[in-house]
Amino acid sequence: MKFIEDMKLQEYTAQLTNQTLGLHRNRVINGRIEAFSCKRGQSEKKACREIHERYSGQQFIYPDSPTNTSRRLYADFILTLNASFPDYDYSHLNPSNFELCGDISSVIDRINDQIGEVCAIRGAEWLNGLWHAVNEVINISDSQVYMFNGELDFDLDSDDAYSSLLWESHYFFFNRELKRIVFFSVKQERTSLMDEDGKDTLMEVY
Repeated sequence: MKFIEDMKLQEYTAQLTNQTLGLHRNRVINGRIEAFSCKRGQSEKKACREIHERYSGQQFIYPDSPTNTSRRLYADFILTLNASFPDYDYSHLNPSNFELCGDISSVIDRINDQIGEVCAIRGAEWLNGLWHAVNEVINISDSQVYMFNGELDFDLDSDDAYSSLLWESHYFFFNRELKRIVFFSVKQERTSLMDEDGKDTLMEVY
């Protein structure tokens, strides 16, 4: 997968990184919006062959796609995760970890709800600009959206010793004609504070 450098998406990713929330600033949201071309390098082609062999007998349930196309798409999702989080290897994931979302507008509404507090801080025009930037790269109306089911074992610039995961969500906007994927990943954590005795205490108010 080739990372597509898009300045607007990089700016929005920066604005979704370590954004503190809440009256007590006891929650933090971290997200990333990254674009990738589905063009594969030699090492990725080898990884794809291994993935295809591993699940050659497994039924793929992506509608309106031949089995080989579905298997390729599934491999592209894994390669996208590996490219986005190079310190991890997600080759162990199963096809069942990826679910096609039927209604793109519902996905967008769900993401808007999740990052709503950031929007409240930065203003409504910020949210409009975010989706305009995504649309410029992927052409949302001509795309499909897949959701990752489960939890990814990664750390988005947070210290696990001082945080507790509240929720996370990960979406793949896939445009077959453009052969591009936009990976939209966001999670929120509750952070801990030091009490008078110097002990870490997770804040419960959020």
